[in-house]
Amino acid sequence: MRWSLLELWRRRGRFAGMIATLTALCVLAIILLALSAGLWGGATGAVQQSSADLMVFSPGSLGTFARSRMPLADLPRLARIRGVAAAGALGTLALTVTTPRGTVDVAAMGVLPERPGAPARVLAGRLPAAGAPREALADIALRADGVRLGSELRTEARTAPLRVVGFVADTRYQFLPTVWTSIATWQVLQARLQPETRGLPAEAQALTVRLARGAPPGRVARAIGALLPASALPRAEAALRIPGASQMRSTIDELIGASLAVATVVTTLFFALITAERRGELARLRAFGASTWRIAGGLVVQGEAAVAVGVAAGYAGAIALLAAAPPSFPAVVTAGSALGLAIAFLITGAIGAGATLISVARLDPATAMGAV
Repeated sequence: MRWSLLELWRRRGRFAGMIATLTALCVLAIILLALSAGLWGGATGAVQQSSADLMVFSPGSLGTFARSRMPLADLPRLARIRGVAAAGALGTLALTVTTPRGTVDVAAMGVLPERPGAPARVLAGRLPAAGAPREALADIALRADGVRLGSELRTEARTAPLRVVGFVADTRYQFLPTVWTSIATWQVLQARLQPETRGLPAEAQALTVRLARGAPPGRVARAIGALLPASALPRAEAALRIPGASQMRSTIDELIGASLAVATVVTTLFFALITAERRGELARLRAFGASTWRIAGGLVVQGEAAVAVGVAAGYAGAIALLAAAPPSFPAVVTAGSALGLAIAFLITGAIGAGATLISVARLDPATAMGAV
């Protein structure tokens, strides 16, 4: 190891090119990772933050809110299923509201108060009370539009204004900030904005279920499907069914994978070149008794050290770029994802440097006597 680190320092100019390339790839991968997380949260945050464990959609809806219609009359039967602790309802509606700083497009989310469906955690204020249809939760993103606790939001449907009694975080739906109100208020808004829904039986787009402690989600979902003409999906799968969400995430994940693949190729080609240039030196090490594994291990240490420097520089550069980005740029970096990406880069470095093992194994110590 001492030999490999001293060699790395002596040839630092030679390694600088590889480190610069890895730094650029790391910056790109981190920004893509942050963008993936930000866009995913912007598209599906309302579902991910829901207090429901299962969401029940009508047959033929493909698990999407826009195509689903579930009668509220099914709630009593749903609540009696073994393993169901509580049942609620959820509806979504694109809406324009007037804030202290102008009009804003939001997603109005209707839920049954004190039932599963609303976000599990309130950031500030409180949940709307049962029997108070005008009370609402607002996504914290609306603070940029001057919305505060007690603010009243007038709607384009010209209904009674909604009064904000609490804030929630990370609850966007299809990239719109959300306003959470009662299912009754949601139905009034829907009837005003979508006249074709007037006169229909009381319904929501999905019914929501909180599981009893220890209840198997799969078994409860099958029981719901057997009792009702409906399909029950776990919250995570319901998020994947939001139109465009899974395709967007898979595309960005493929770009991140491509960055890691390029990093592996760069490291492999660099160490192949270094090995070819140092055949005589490596052959002499073999002649002095150094094993193939020891030499290859030294090359892996060099590769990992170079990758570590590149990753550290890449993270610093990416954080600086993200800090300079406007607040509307949908980027989120979590400690877990950042650590996972760093480990992935270190693995690519080990693979790239370790790929030279075949070249080292083929070295003939006799070349140290002048054949090379």
